[in-house]
Amino acid sequence: MHTAVEVKVVLERCPLRVASLAAWGDKCIVGTPEGNLLILAELPQQGTTPAHYEAVDTRKSFAKKPITQMQVLEDLGFLLSLSEHVAVHTLDDFSPVAVLSKSKSATLFKWSQERATLCVALKKRLLIYKFNGLEFQEVKEVPLNDTPRDMAWCGGSMCLGLTKQYVLLDVASGQVTEVFPTGRLGAVSILELESSELMLTKDCVGVFVGPEGKPSRRHGLAWSDTPLAAAAMDPYVVAMLPRHLEVRTLSARAQQTLVQTLPLRDVRFMAAPPRPVAGEGDGDGETRAQCQGPIFVSSTTSIHRLVQVPLAEQVEQLARSGEFEEAISLCHLLPGEDSAQSEARRMLHLRFAHSLFTSGDFADAMHHFSLASSDPFEVLALFPSMAVLPPNRSAGHPYSQQSSQRPPGDDDFKAAPLQAPVKAAPLAALLTYLQAWRDATSAHPANQDLRDACGIVDTAILRAMIVPGAAEPGAAMAFLDGAHSVIPDEGEAALLAAGRYAELVQLYRTNNMHRRALELLAASSSTRWTCTRRRRTTSPFTPQATVDYLVGLPAAGEATFEPDDSRDRLVLEYSRWVLDADAQQGLALFARMHPPLPLEVALPHVKSHAPAVALEYLEKELAARGHIAHPEFHNELVMMFLEAVNRERAAGGAWAELQHSPVRTRMLAFLQAPASRFAPERMLARFPVDALFEERALLLWRIRRHRSALTIYVHRLRDPALAEAYCQRVHAAAGGEEEQEAVDGEGTAADIYSVLLQVYLAEDAGEKVLDTVGIRWGAADGLHPRQAMIQEALGVLSRHQDRIDGERALVLLPSETPLCRLLPFLEGMIRARSEARRNASVVKSLRRYEHLKVREAMIQCHQRSVTITAERACAMCHKRISNSVFAVYPDDRIVHYNCIQSLPRSANGNKAT
Repeated sequence: MHTAVEVKVVLERCPLRVASLAAWGDKCIVGTPEGNLLILAELPQQGTTPAHYEAVDTRKSFAKKPITQMQVLEDLGFLLSLSEHVAVHTLDDFSPVAVLSKSKSATLFKWSQERATLCVALKKRLLIYKFNGLEFQEVKEVPLNDTPRDMAWCGGSMCLGLTKQYVLLDVASGQVTEVFPTGRLGAVSILELESSELMLTKDCVGVFVGPEGKPSRRHGLAWSDTPLAAAAMDPYVVAMLPRHLEVRTLSARAQQTLVQTLPLRDVRFMAAPPRPVAGEGDGDGETRAQCQGPIFVSSTTSIHRLVQVPLAEQVEQLARSGEFEEAISLCHLLPGEDSAQSEARRMLHLRFAHSLFTSGDFADAMHHFSLASSDPFEVLALFPSMAVLPPNRSAGHPYSQQSSQRPPGDDDFKAAPLQAPVKAAPLAALLTYLQAWRDATSAHPANQDLRDACGIVDTAILRAMIVPGAAEPGAAMAFLDGAHSVIPDEGEAALLAAGRYAELVQLYRTNNMHRRALELLAASSSTRWTCTRRRRTTSPFTPQATVDYLVGLPAAGEATFEPDDSRDRLVLEYSRWVLDADAQQGLALFARMHPPLPLEVALPHVKSHAPAVALEYLEKELAARGHIAHPEFHNELVMMFLEAVNRERAAGGAWAELQHSPVRTRMLAFLQAPASRFAPERMLARFPVDALFEERALLLWRIRRHRSALTIYVHRLRDPALAEAYCQRVHAAAGGEEEQEAVDGEGTAADIYSVLLQVYLAEDAGEKVLDTVGIRWGAADGLHPRQAMIQEALGVLSRHQDRIDGERALVLLPSETPLCRLLPFLEGMIRARSEARRNASVVKSLRRYEHLKVREAMIQCHQRSVTITAERACAMCHKRISNSVFAVYPDDRIVHYNCIQSLPRSANGNKAT
C-alpha cells in the first residue's frame, strides 16, 4: 500500500446542508435541499494565507425543490440539474436554457457526451433526448418493469441497475438483455470505464462487463464492504463505503488491489468529472488524471477533495517499500517518453531483478534483467564461477551497453553473488537470459568490443550448459555446432574439467583447431589415455569418431587450417592409426572423402599401413571413379589381383583351374568388365603360361585374338560351355559396334561361331593330350577324342544355325559325317531360309503397293490443266503471262518462272513464297 490519493478540505463546516455535488474542473457546485446553488472555487495563496476554497457564487432559489443530481457539460457550457424537473442552465451566469417538462418526478439522468444524448429515468420508464446544437429533442420513450436505481451508457445501450438485477437495454430496438442479479444485499452501483467497459457492483465485488453484457475480465474487484458509489481515477477506482473510502487499482498484474484506505466517515455524496471522449485527453496515467480533475466527496455538512498524487511520486514510494511490480506498472503510465523516464524504468527493473534474485526467484529475476537491458557482465557478476569478467569491469568496461555511472548508493540494492557450486535452477535461468541477449546481438558484430563481449557471454553459456540439469541433454553440443564465439582456452579448460570430450572435439572443430581435435580422437587407440592435465580416464572415442571427423574436414579453400596444415595432410597423418586399428574403417574413410584423395597419394599410403586391404581399396576406388582414374591404376589393380592369386597358388593345398576363389572371381569380373582400361598386351606377358588359362583367354579377347582364346577354352580348359559363352559375348558386342579389323588368322566377331567350328574340327583336334585340367575329350562317353570334337561341333551347328554360314560349315565338316547327324542343322537352316524368303516376298508386295500408290498420285497431278488467257496476269509482278514460261502453285496461282527464280531461298533451300 502507498499514498495514491491525497484528501484536501474544501469546506469543513458548511452553513448549508448538501443534497448533491457536481465537479466543474477544480470548482465544486453544491446543491442544497432548499434548492439553492453554491459554487466553491480554490483561491490561490496570498502572503501567509494558504490556498483555500471559498464560495465564489451563490444562487438562491435556483430550484423550487431539493437539487438531487447535477452534471456539468463543460464542452456545451451547460449545467444539468434534477429537482422537480431536469433543467438546463448556462455555466457562465446560470440562466435557464430549457426545462424538460416530461421529466417531472424523474429519479436520475445520464448524459452521453459522445452521442450528445440524455437519458432520464422516471418511474418504470426512460426518456431519451437528443441535443441537436440548439435544443434537447425527445426522440424516444422506453417502458420498463422497474425503476432504475443507477444507470450508465455502454456503447449504444444503457446498462440499468434495477432492484434485483442488472440489464442491458438497446436504445435503438428496445431489446432488454439480462446481465446478472444485483446480489443478496441489493446494492446497485454502475461505474463507466474506458472502451465501453462497466464495473457493476454485486454485494462486495465489482464485476467488469463489456458492451454486450459479458464479463470482460477474469477477476473482479473485491471491496471490504458494499460500495454505495464509485468513481474512476486512472489507474484506480475510488469507492464510497459505509465507513470509509477505498482506493483500489485496476491493474490486472497487481497482486494486491487495495492501494489506500481514506478515513472519511459519513460520506454520502461523490462527484467526479466526466470521462473524456475518445480523442480528448488521449494518453496514459497522469495525463488522463489531470484531464479528469479531482473527485469531490461530502457528508451533509463537510466537503473534501480527492487529488491523485503524481505518478512519479507514487513510483518512488513503491520502489522505496520494495513493491517493484506495482511501481513498474505505474511507471508505464507516466506521460511522454524521455531519457530520464527510460532510465528510471530501467533502474526499477534492475532493482526488482536483484530483489527477486536475492529471494531465489531466478527465472523472474532474469526476465527483469532483460527488461532492464542490463549489461550481461552485471548479471554474470552474480555467477562468479561461470563468468570470465574483464579485470577492469568495476571501473566501467567498454563492453557495457548501458552507462556504468549510477547515483551514489544505488549499489546497495544489489544481490550477493552465488558461490560455487551453483545449482541447476539458477543456471537454467541464466541460460535463458544470456541466450536472449545473444539472439538480440548480431551474429557478427562489427564493433570489436562487442565481439569480445559475445566471446565472454558464449563462454559463460557453455560453462552453464555442461552443469548437469541446467540444460537439455545435447544442448552444449548443439550450441557448439552452430555459430558461437566461445573463447577456445576457457572453453577447453571447462570441458576438460567436466570430462565432456565430445563437446571439446566440437569446440576444436568450430575454431579450426583440427590437429588438436584429431590428437584427442587419436588417443582412443589405447584403452587408457592421459589428457593435457594429467587426468587419466577411459576414452569415449572409437576409430569411427576419427573417420567421421576426417570426412567432415572442409576442402581446401573452404576453411582456415593451422599453419603448415591442410585437409589431405591431416587425413594421411591421422588415418594411420585407423588403418592399424581397423582396416575396414580406414577403407570407409577414403571411400567417404569428398573430393577424394588423389590415387597417386592415397594408394601408396594404404599399401604402407594396411597392405591387406590395398587391393579392396583400389578396386572400390576404380569402380567409383570410372574413367577419371588413369589407366595405369587399372594395370596396377590387375597386377595386385595376380599377386593375390599367385599367393593362393603358392600357399599349397588343392588348386583347381576351374575352381574360383573369391579373389579370382573378382579378378575375372574386372578383366571382363567393359569399364576396365588396363593394357592387355602388357598383362599377357605378366601372367603365367602354365596356369590361369581363363584369365589368359579374357586378355586374348581384349586384343581380338578370338581363335587363341577359343583354343584355350576348348583344348586347355575342355569346357564347351565357356567356349559358347565366349562366342555369345563376342557376337552380342559385335552387334552394336562397327566391325573392327581382324587379327591375322584369329577371325572376326561376326564369324565367331565359324571360328569355334574350326577349333573343334581342326585336323589335330582331340589328339592333343594335355594334362591342364585332367580331362580327356570323350572319356565320359567312351568316344574317341576326334569323335567327341565332331559331336560338339554338330551341337554348335544345331544350336546356332542362324549365326553360322551353312556353306562354310559344311565344307569344314569331315566328309564321313553321317547325313542323319546333320539333320537338325539342315532343318533349322532350311527353315530359316524359307522364313527369310517369305519375309522378302511380303516386303516385295508392300513395296509394289507403295509404288502403285505413287504412280496413281503422279497420274492425278498430270491430269491437272490451267487455261492461260490474254488477260491472265502473274500473281507476283501482275504483268500478263502471254507466251512467257510460267509456273503454277497448288492453289492455282500462276507466276512467271523468272519471278520465282528471283525469290530469295529459305533456310531449308526452297524458294520462299
